[in-house]
Amino acid sequence: HAGGQATPIRQVNPGGVDQIIGIWHPAVSFWLTVLPDFHPSGRFSILRNCEQSDANVSSLKITDQLEAKMPSSFSQNLRWLCAEAGPIAQTCRGIGINRQQFNRYLNGGGIPSAHNLRRIEKYFALSENALFAPHTDFCSAQAAQPPQSAAAQLQPFNQLFQNQARPLRRFLGVYHAYYCTPTWPGQVLRSLIQLRAEEGLVVTHTYERASSLDGSIHQRGRYHGLASFQGNRLCMYETPRRIGGFLSETVLMPEHPQQTSYLQGLTLGVAARPDQQPFSTRTIWVRIADRMTAREALELTGAYPKDSPRLDPKVRRLLGDQLPISINSQTR
Repeated sequence: HAGGQATPIRQVNPGGVDQIIGIWHPAVSFWLTVLPDFHPSGRFSILRNCEQSDANVSSLKITDQLEAKMPSSFSQNLRWLCAEAGPIAQTCRGIGINRQQFNRYLNGGGIPSAHNLRRIEKYFALSENALFAPHTDFCSAQAAQPPQSAAAQLQPFNQLFQNQARPLRRFLGVYHAYYCTPTWPGQVLRSLIQLRAEEGLVVTHTYERASSLDGSIHQRGRYHGLASFQGNRLCMYETPRRIGGFLSETVLMPEHPQQTSYLQGLTLGVAARPDQQPFSTRTIWVRIADRMTAREALELTGAYPKDSPRLDPKVRRLLGDQLPISINSQTR
């Protein structure tokens, strides 16, 4: 503030507690009525009745005396919620907030901005009043909550896929994926996969097509799903576009930490054959150059003999000679 100092106006309430009820500022005809009991957070609702003088007032800041009265209930409640939610890093990613900034809230070193507070409310599905309630009241309210429904219990899993566009930004793009399956013994299947950001999510689209030399097998598949960056690994979950399909999972890591041209990992899925064998196999993703069109990339998909000259030698080396691990439903 400019042109003078704000003076707190105090009273002693019936409980004998010294209480600030207002502020008078001499530079302006200005009275701020402070209602500390209006909001459980101790944030002060200000009723402003002002006739400004000609003084050049740039701003009026609530004094440190008011800031010191802000209770620590918020940080206590936040620590309680985090203890229930799991790893702090995972919570920060789910909220979409910097870990260092979040630690300040946990330690009582600051109060979130309105934007960050709204994010925290949304993540924990609690109102602002609940977050700033006295800690004993907060704990009692949480203990009185009815058991979570099945949908509510899945909420932490759903949050794994929220706000993933930023952590997965360097992986976005189009890839050729290589893997062996029980459907194509002795061959390598090459499919086309796209990772794209949509409203904070990273959605995936996979296209498979292959035909045997004698024409007895024709495989066409389209899958979609979501990707998440967890534990420094890219995790992808997909299901066929047709209703009633299975769920597949792929976990990948870069060959080297600073590059994304080659990704290697494992896929767990179901073979595209009548017995639908569950199987697990090594997979290699190779980023496709921007100059290649989608049509050209799709035309390269298919099943190739392991010694085919059309396969990248590096891909062949990374895949190795290990066969897919599968379960034959007819075996007893």
